Amino acid sequence: MDTAKDPSEQYINDLLADLQLDKLEDQEKQKVLEMLRDRFSQVIFNTTVRLLPEEFKLRYINAAKDPDKNEKEIIEITSQVPELVEGIEAALLYEYEALKHSMTK
Repeated sequence: MDTAKDPSEQYINDLLADLQLDKLEDQEKQKVLEMLRDRFSQVIFNTTVRLLPEEFKLRYINAAKDPDKNEKEIIEITSQVPELVEGIEAALLYEYEALKHSMTK
């Protein structure tokens, strides 16, 4: 997925700044970025599956196996669920706050 279009990128950047992780060495910073991107990607996927009507879930799960190849199908499926954007945003915010809390300990 193009990270510029990924709704979690702002949360990732905020976490890096809030926790001063942007000061890490490049290699360590890349590991943290990869972990955060994987984590937020999982949140988006799980939230989407949870909020999709049953008739779309299997199609979405199959399309999500190769999101670059199936981008149009994913957009077609998810655009039919108007509350999905708000649900994903709420899940991302929750995950951001949870990570921020747990990583400051």
